[in-house]
Amino acid sequence: MASKGCVLVVDDQSLNIKLLDTILTRNGYDVLKAYSGQEALGITLNSPPDIILLDINMTEMDGFETCQRLKADPVTAGIPVIFISALTEVSDKVKAFTHGGVDYITKPFQKEEVLSRVESHLRIYRLQKSLDEKNISLEQTQTELTNLNQLLASYNDKLEEMVKKRTQELYDTNQQLTLLLKEKEILLKELHHRVRNNLQIISSLMNLGMSNITDPEFADIFRSSYSRVKVISVSHDQLCQSGDLLTINIEDFINVLFSDLVSAYTAEQIPVLTIVSNLDSLGINLMITCGLILNELISNSLRHAFAKDIKGNITVTFNKNDEEFVLIASDNGRGFPEGTTGTGIYCGLQIVKDLVQSKLKGRIEINSSNGTTVTITFKDVGGRYHNVV
Repeated sequence: MASKGCVLVVDDQSLNIKLLDTILTRNGYDVLKAYSGQEALGITLNSPPDIILLDINMTEMDGFETCQRLKADPVTAGIPVIFISALTEVSDKVKAFTHGGVDYITKPFQKEEVLSRVESHLRIYRLQKSLDEKNISLEQTQTELTNLNQLLASYNDKLEEMVKKRTQELYDTNQQLTLLLKEKEILLKELHHRVRNNLQIISSLMNLGMSNITDPEFADIFRSSYSRVKVISVSHDQLCQSGDLLTINIEDFINVLFSDLVSAYTAEQIPVLTIVSNLDSLGINLMITCGLILNELISNSLRHAFAKDIKGNITVTFNKNDEEFVLIASDNGRGFPEGTTGTGIYCGLQIVKDLVQSKLKGRIEINSSNGTTVTITFKDVGGRYHNVV
């Protein structure tokens, strides 16, 4: 059976010690024995008991002094001391309590009383000891929390400083990027302006040169070259008018292109142009390539498709479906023979095929059963500006 606790019995009368030893041992306690106050102090320091039963009237060092010295030592101060004495005066009992005793039993004592007092004070002692340990643990936890809070506050200060510094760096970088973007926009405007002016000069010179050409075939070739230069010129005109300087409005571009081609070929009867598109705009690289293709197809329609008595219609459809672009140019004219080799008046068609294959990496289908319909399909190469094309 597990021990209920260790009891130190201190008395200079061996008979008293033997009696208490018997009572306590039979009821499950371990017993230490001391026959003087000095011996009790030594035992308590070396093997601290859970509770002490202390006699008052002892030679050399009485119970009061022994208890007082026990309470003066931090190692033994918490051990409960129950005085057992034949002294019955109230003053003796009061003196026992003032010297640190927790209880007082008068001799002759009763077994039940001794056991009851020992058990009660052991329970109180253990509860107090447990409470003290918890208080110490709580104090340690509180100290750790205080240290952690101080550390956290230090980290917060450092973090705030880092965030403040990083925010300032980001702000400065953003200011620099804004300035660079403005400079880039100015440079792009200047670039498009210069290119447009140069193209206009070239167009004017070519237009002037055409007035001196009397050979119809050479004039037609010169006019075709002029229209191709005009496509690029129109592109840069549109960019100079665009807000972002990087994309061109599809419908505006086709309308201007059509108007220039009608003027260049002096069509007797101007066809009706219809534009259908689910796209708003395209990047300059892709638009120039598609513009060159439309230039050839619309030019062919204006030059060869319509008889004098035909009310011409030209339809341009430009849509994007999933990852593919679909560009369709059709007219209600007379069509042309299948198997065209790309020579003579059909040289423009060969140019279209070359642009579709080399630039757009796409497919071209030509249907001339009812008018002429040219369908061009190519992949979305990705990126806003379509640099690949």
